[in-house]
Amino acid sequence: MYKDTNGEWWIYYSIDCDIYRSKQIFINDWDSWTEPELIIHKGNSPCIGEPSLTNNGDILFALANQHNSSNDTTDIYDLDPWVLKRKEQVAIHEKTTEIQVHIFPNPTNETLNVRAQNVIKKCEIFDSNERLLFSQHYFEKEIRIHAGSFLDGFYFIKIHFDDAVIVKRFMFFN
Repeated sequence: MYKDTNGEWWIYYSIDCDIYRSKQIFINDWDSWTEPELIIHKGNSPCIGEPSLTNNGDILFALANQHNSSNDTTDIYDLDPWVLKRKEQVAIHEKTTEIQVHIFPNPTNETLNVRAQNVIKKCEIFDSNERLLFSQHYFEKEIRIHAGSFLDGFYFIKIHFDDAVIVKRFMFFN
């Protein structure tokens, strides 16, 4: 469980090998939680392990990868540990209407598509250490970004509009 900066409690858990979270509805009522919100999908992986949280709100989990050879009848799995750093505010809007942005497929292993209801002015991609890996100016509502050279991991795409900036998280793996 994690208590955010607004004093609200969140619980993180695994259902069918995906990671979900729920927020406490009533203070100190440990039986009152919102509907589950999917935050990490297992993608092509067989499973994601049960998440743990740090004191800072970072999510720790293991991603299972299956390795089978045609000469062996044994199932072999690698468990890769992951840390998803907690980020502060991820969207800044100057207007009262929210801009709808869809990124897909997520996770991806080749091309990331970005579709918005407003014209996209610029996209930037950062790794989990906040290093800038990609930056491109646009004047379109739908764009495609080739991500084939990225290493396996989580990335953040910062999408710039005339009056807003939205940051979304995506996962890349081969």
